[in-house]
Amino acid sequence: MECEDHSFSRRFNDLFAECAFELIGNEPLPRVDFRLSCLASDPGLLAVSMVPSPLDGASFIRQLLPERRYLECSKHAHGWRMLALPEAPEEPVLAFRASDILVSGNHPWQRAIALHAISTTFRMQPDVFVFHAASVGVLEKGVLLCGPKGAGKTTLSLCFASRGHAFLGDEWAAVSALTGELLPLRRAASIRPGPRPLAIEDYLNNHSCNAEALPDG
Repeated sequence: MECEDHSFSRRFNDLFAECAFELIGNEPLPRVDFRLSCLASDPGLLAVSMVPSPLDGASFIRQLLPERRYLECSKHAHGWRMLALPEAPEEPVLAFRASDILVSGNHPWQRAIALHAISTTFRMQPDVFVFHAASVGVLEKGVLLCGPKGAGKTTLSLCFASRGHAFLGDEWAAVSALTGELLPLRRAASIRPGPRPLAIEDYLNNHSCNAEALPDG
């Protein structure tokens, strides 16, 4: 990853650093090269390069973020597919061509581009299935905790962790198609207002944690 936007780079690392691990031996693994730079010719645009990239990046990001309701922009440029928001269908906020993406700096692009990069990496690992679920290890058995956003997957998985069970992830669950094992896939957990384990409450009271309003409220 090479990134000229330091706030994005820092945020990406805060969220996804625990997904990374040290390589052991010389086993080849899928690789995604991600670059983000500011365009000198247009300060309002950012250039993103992702190699390899999905065959259809525009459709891919619309599937990743259906709540944003991206639609095909009526403006055209040769070789580019442009996406706009429903409230401003004439103003493109994202443009895709092969491995290149142009991003409007006026659009909240950070989550979309981060998800695009992480999900592209997932797609390159056909022997791993990734689910929207929390996962824990209880008595040496893998357990999937499924449910829609806000159902309590993070609360329940952290409650298990606070009682000494293995915390594998609170948002994504990775399952090996070869062995059936649950694999750790941890990102930073979002702690919402509401009931939570005492161990988590103690942690929040005694540490400095980021507070922000997420897109879903």
